[in-house]
Amino acid sequence: MDTTSCIQQKGIIDQLENGMASVRFTTFSACASCQSKAGCGMSESQERVMDIPVEAENYHVGEMVEVVMQRNLGLKATLIAYVLPFILVLLVLVVLNILHINELWSGIIAIALLVPYFGGLYYFRDRLKNTFTFTLRKVS
Repeated sequence: MDTTSCIQQKGIIDQLENGMASVRFTTFSACASCQSKAGCGMSESQERVMDIPVEAENYHVGEMVEVVMQRNLGLKATLIAYVLPFILVLLVLVVLNILHINELWSGIIAIALLVPYFGGLYYFRDRLKNTFTFTLRKVS
């Protein structure tokens, strides 16, 4: 896999069980590399654990690995989680405004339409889980 077309994050294997590796890694906010982070107090980091299917005999607990995902899948996830709901809300607001619906009701309806949208994502979560696959790679 070409490294320029991948999103990579280093982590440590916490647990290996039933063909799944629990990988712990730390994510940093965008301001983690900022020169002024100490002054503004906005720097954040969070520990995350992700379960990734692996062949257990190739890895061991405590090993440093890279969690890898194709870059185009990251863009697809952003589109599904942020861009499409924004367009849906905006489109509904414009249509209801053209129909001269009260602004309060337009806003309530537009936001209420997000419930079935995200409910549909939840319903198809297994299919999405198969689409958004992560792999492990040993750190050299």
